[in-house]
Amino acid sequence: MSGTYKHRSQFKESDYRINTMLIPSDLTYYQTTDTTLVFHSTDIITAMVNCNVDILQQFRDAEKYVVPLIKNVTVKGVSGAIGECYGQHLAKITKTLQKNPHEAGAPDFLPIVEDATPWMRHPTKQYYPTGGFDTKAVQTAKKEFSKVSAASHHDETTTVLVVQWTKNHEGVPEVIGIYYTNKLTSADWRITHSRPGSKTTNGGSLSATGKKKLRAGWIVLHTSVKLPSRKIKNLYGL
Repeated sequence: MSGTYKHRSQFKESDYRINTMLIPSDLTYYQTTDTTLVFHSTDIITAMVNCNVDILQQFRDAEKYVVPLIKNVTVKGVSGAIGECYGQHLAKITKTLQKNPHEAGAPDFLPIVEDATPWMRHPTKQYYPTGGFDTKAVQTAKKEFSKVSAASHHDETTTVLVVQWTKNHEGVPEVIGIYYTNKLTSADWRITHSRPGSKTTNGGSLSATGKKKLRAGWIVLHTSVKLPSRKIKNLYGL
């Protein structure tokens, strides 16, 4: 019996709200004069449910080990893995996405199109600028909508899909929101550059304008996500 079947009944698609204000251009991850690839909310929700089932199964299976590896990973490591888990589930559903085969390649997920074939056949760190997206994950312990943001090592990132997660009553991570924007510019990032000669990589986070774009691009939210004031809710179509 597969994990996806075993615990699926614990995650109901009716427990999620969908952003009806988004238009196709808001959800596009590849576009040329001949081809346009966009996300569909049904796929986004299905990937959330499948990802949550996988996570729950793995954490419950970990109980049979004396020292379970999955429960001894840092929060940062868990967060990164959740972003990857969600992205790969979404790729399986859409069948138009592939995880970037280069470990440090960007973006994290590439569209399965002829233009991207060289990146898939010959993995490279070179940035593929025509489509795809980076995945980020953020933990919000109190499930607040207003705490969602994203981090990056550079200001070249234009398109991000952010996975919001929290821990449930069992202490198991659970995805509760998906946010997406393909409208970021270098001005939407605050990058802190490392000192000359330092081995520390550059780091940064979204500026106020970047956060606004990301939050406006929420696609699906669990009904338990805590929403902001009425004025802000109206701004984001909540």
